[in-house]
Amino acid sequence: MVQIKNADVEGITLLGGEPLQQSENVLMLIREVKSEGLSVFLYTGYERKEFTPTMEECVALSDIVISGRYVEQKRDPHLRWRGSTNQTIEFPTERYSSLAINEVREVEVHIGRGNAMIYGYPNEEEKIR
Repeated sequence: MVQIKNADVEGITLLGGEPLQQSENVLMLIREVKSEGLSVFLYTGYERKEFTPTMEECVALSDIVISGRYVEQKRDPHLRWRGSTNQTIEFPTERYSSLAINEVREVEVHIGRGNAMIYGYPNEEEKIR
């Protein structure tokens, strides 16, 4: 039974290894999370043509799904939530279906006491040396 009492939690993200290699258990988890009113963001390296019926149900119940294998030759740092252009983004439910996806390269710099962290895909000028 999933019980999340923190009001700041919007949902869960399922990602690698490969969540859909355990699709029966993942389906049970997704159902529990959805019953609590939370969202599900699912990453899978599988493509639609490879889905079993249980995998299809996992995808259908998820609110955002990224599918497809990462391909280094198709890498694009401007993609939102994906690493390569062959990967697809879907909104199987209505929860985020009107969400606008801006495909821009994003870089965040967090500066703390004596350190700096960069998140995203910095170009050579933005890298901390």
